[in-house]
Amino acid sequence: GIGNPAQLHLTEDFTISAWATLPVTGGYYGIVGKMKFVRLPRGMHGWMLYRGMNGGGIAGDNQYRFTIGDGEWPPHFTESYVTHPDSEWHFITVVAEKYEIRIYVDGVQTGSMTLLNSIVDSGEYASIGKMYSSHSAGEYGWFRGIIDEVKIWDYILSDEEILREYQRGL
Repeated sequence: GIGNPAQLHLTEDFTISAWATLPVTGGYYGIVGKMKFVRLPRGMHGWMLYRGMNGGGIAGDNQYRFTIGDGEWPPHFTESYVTHPDSEWHFITVVAEKYEIRIYVDGVQTGSMTLLNSIVDSGEYASIGKMYSSHSAGEYGWFRGIIDEVKIWDYILSDEEILREYQRGL
C-alpha cells in the first residue's frame, strides 16, 4: 500500500489517472484504489479504478471501470462501454464529483453514472496494482500487467485537461 494520508481520503471532486497495459483477459485487475468490503451492512466504502470482466450484470469483458462505495449495495460504478482485451497501453482517467462519476480512456469520455450518495472513505491504505486494499487472494490479487504514472488530483480536471494529459504521454 501507499499509506492512508489525509490527502487520499477522497470523497468528492477528485481525478485519478494512470497508464496501464494488461495483456491478459478475464478476471478483475486493480490499478489504483482505496476500496473495502463492508459486511454489516453489506456494501462497499472507498473508490477503485480497475479492469474487469463480465459479471454481476456488468455488460462486456475487459472494460476499464471505476467503482465507488457509499456503504450501500450494490456498489455504484461506471464502465468504459469499450472493451480493451489487448496489450496496448491505455490512459485511463476517472473523475468523481459529488453526485457523478466519469471514466475516460485515451483522453475520451467513455462512461458516466449519476450517484445518489457521496463516496464514503474506506479507511484503508491506498494501493497500486491490487483490486482491494486489504484483499489479495485469487483473481482479486495483483495486476498482471504494467501500471505507470499514477496521478491523483484533489480537484476535477476538465475534458480539455484530460485530453492534454493523454497527449503529453504519447
